[in-house]
Amino acid sequence: MFRRFAAALTVVLLAQFAEAQTSPHLLVADPDAARIYVYSVPEFKLELDLSDIVAASHAGVVTLPDGRVVIPDNKHKQLIVLNVGGTGAPQVSKRIPVPITGSFLWTAVDPTGRYFLSTSSEEGVQKTLSLIDLQTDAARTFKVDNRQADAELSVAVGGTPATVYLHTADQVLSYPLANLLTAAPDSLVQGTLRPTSTLTVGTGGHGNAFSVATGRWAGSTARGFELAQARGDTLVNLKTLPWNITTFTGGQNFRFRLTPDGRYVFGPINAPQEAANWAKTNVDLHWTNLTRGTVQRFPLTTGLVTRAGVSKTLAVYANLTGAGDFAQFVNVDPGSPLFQKVTARVALGTLKAGPQAGVSAAGTERRFPAISADGRWAFVSAGGEGQIAVIDTQTYQVTQQIAVPTALKGGGYLVSVQAGTNLPELEGR
Repeated sequence: MFRRFAAALTVVLLAQFAEAQTSPHLLVADPDAARIYVYSVPEFKLELDLSDIVAASHAGVVTLPDGRVVIPDNKHKQLIVLNVGGTGAPQVSKRIPVPITGSFLWTAVDPTGRYFLSTSSEEGVQKTLSLIDLQTDAARTFKVDNRQADAELSVAVGGTPATVYLHTADQVLSYPLANLLTAAPDSLVQGTLRPTSTLTVGTGGHGNAFSVATGRWAGSTARGFELAQARGDTLVNLKTLPWNITTFTGGQNFRFRLTPDGRYVFGPINAPQEAANWAKTNVDLHWTNLTRGTVQRFPLTTGLVTRAGVSKTLAVYANLTGAGDFAQFVNVDPGSPLFQKVTARVALGTLKAGPQAGVSAAGTERRFPAISADGRWAFVSAGGEGQIAVIDTQTYQVTQQIAVPTALKGGGYLVSVQAGTNLPELEGR
């Protein structure tokens, strides 16, 4: 019955999400200053200013196609739900307490957008999985044996029936979402609720995803890119794909993203280098074809590369080189003849307190990028300077600077929100 209900609800929600696109907004979080701002696009007018919220920048936010944004707040251990991309002015619609002791670490939503899941960073082997009903505001937590105290517990959701995939230090465990909705808090750690499948994977996990388009779970580990197929509420056919490809060696793709069609994942991978030589580090893009289970690795740039902002056509990275910073644009549309190609490199100047070549970059300022879902506008912050460069992707020119009320120490966190768009990722980024 739950399977039929979930399938019907998914169809209804997808129909609702297919409504016409609205104008994008830019959400800017400054965790150091405990502030969140929302700007209209392309007017770049400040429409919402929230204080006393420490957005969990590691976990990121989850943007839903109807214009809601779910923001984990590390200060008050709650979820902030913003209505941003719909009709009317941006506003907070909910504040949902989440009973955790650590910080939000990884987040995901189920395919219907109703259930939000998160893991938290805590000392010890036992970690916490939280399950929040965004409709009723009910929050449940479960203790999970993570098998190693210093490993991260990651989460993804997908499949039919909807299944929760917990990535511990060296295993991926499958639990039907319907079972977790009625399970006791200690049922996972005590074994009274047993996983429907258990796969042994490499250690050093960092980042998970579920591709609805291919029905595959993907995870990053030190030994390689792990890929498994969903079959009902289990995972099968585990395959480990290499990081090293021909002459491209070293590193791990820690923050991969899905392409707009959900059939590829990609992300930057750095060749190992001494800390003082960061500016000479080669940065490549590691690509995985989820349908075929094949990989490619292409050169991107040198220096430091941030997390990506992803749209229906382009991904944008902020690139710090020690001799000027850049916004790097990559085509991520599999239907384009430019797919996987770097399409532009836009100069941004040099951060006043940014890293210097020949000296360790630790403790220096950074940048953070974002791009509107339609690919029309890109944004890159200037950490410590309270500025955001606005890039017109039709001309690849910086058209203006947004002056943010606070410094955006460390680069802050940026994401563009546009109701009516339905990018494939179900995970916080």
